[in-house]
Amino acid sequence: MSSRWSDRLRRTLGFRLALWYAIIFVVSSLAVTALTYVLLASSLEQRDREIVENSLAEYARAYRESLQWTLDPANRAAAIAQLAAEFSLAPELAESTYTALADRSDGLFPDARIDVPGIRAVLALRVEAGLLPDPPPDPAKYYKES
Repeated sequence: MSSRWSDRLRRTLGFRLALWYAIIFVVSSLAVTALTYVLLASSLEQRDREIVENSLAEYARAYRESLQWTLDPANRAAAIAQLAAEFSLAPELAESTYTALADRSDGLFPDARIDVPGIRAVLALRVEAGLLPDPPPDPAKYYKES
């Protein structure tokens, strides 16, 4: 008896319209939710990228300034004292460390440029140690020229 009633109900125009309306409503609600999610995620990703790029630019600027200060011969004594204090080094060791860091040919790069051959050497060592597949990735993957 109840199956006849439900069969008759399914055949009525009102029931069919209500069912179609419900299906359309659910599908459009899901579409609006998905669209909102995609737009919001895209907006947040773009904002986060800008924040990270600005922070990196600021860090790079500060690093270059600190390099200029560190490598300035007028600041040699202060830089050696800073090394000794920060790393608990004996004054002689701090001085030899500073001398190695300030070496123009093998120390810190005054312009903070990227040492691409150095990156290649590190990648080759990582391949040799089995930490990266052979051939290693392109070094340009790890830095951005600015």
